[in-house]
Amino acid sequence: MDRSYFPVTVSGGTAYAVSTPPIQGEIKQLRWHHAVDTGQIAVIELAVLPDQADTGLGWQVYARASANVAAAFVVAPRQAAHDHLGLDTGVDLYVPIALAGDRLGLRVTPADTGVVIDAKLYIWHG
Repeated sequence: MDRSYFPVTVSGGTAYAVSTPPIQGEIKQLRWHHAVDTGQIAVIELAVLPDQADTGLGWQVYARASANVAAAFVVAPRQAAHDHLGLDTGVDLYVPIALAGDRLGLRVTPADTGVVIDAKLYIWHG
């Protein structure tokens, strides 16, 4: 198993955006840590980027909208299971997000220009 680390530093309303080198395996879990104890609001988005030359082919696999990023959290993103026609099975069955040489793209967008973020995001995968 491997771990990717993102030192998320944002000030003045500018979005933080970065992608990993190619990754193999499954996304196991995310761990967000922010040392500040006051509410800082931002949107956190994680996408799978299969084409090394184009981010347009990617798709979002996790989002935390209007999140208080000063609060630490751990999540294990999963996707709904689908039947042979590509339809959601309608049951509480979720499967891991698989990666095969894909990159992960992280974007953290502050709610306004007064938001200051100095956080760490860890992603376990493999």
